[in-house]
Amino acid sequence: MQEFSSPQSGEFAAFIAIVQAGSFSAAARKLQRHPSIISKRIASLEERLGVRLIERSTRSIKLTDAGERFYERLYTAAQILEEAELEAGHLSKEIVGSLKISLPGALGRLWLSPVIANLLKRILS
Repeated sequence: MQEFSSPQSGEFAAFIAIVQAGSFSAAARKLQRHPSIISKRIASLEERLGVRLIERSTRSIKLTDAGERFYERLYTAAQILEEAELEAGHLSKEIVGSLKISLPGALGRLWLSPVIANLLKRILS
């Protein structure tokens, strides 16, 4: 999953990575960041939201109720953004617009008409 482009994008990406990877160190490896940066981003996120999202121990992490709800909403938002990017990229690769060709009529009937007919068949089927 890609990072968001909002000012909190690092916090959101770190939180999602921790939940998916299961630990701060695995999230740091996934995001190619130092574990202390991941920890600081989560601390900043929790402070800004005013709620604890992750219960930490030396051996594991566990989401709080607020953390679970936040993850569900954040993950859904991330999926929507990713789909929007894919859709926008797909649309930019489609051929759109009008094609105007000027040539003698006989040349168009003999050579161009069969090509256009085949192209239309492929597009419409």
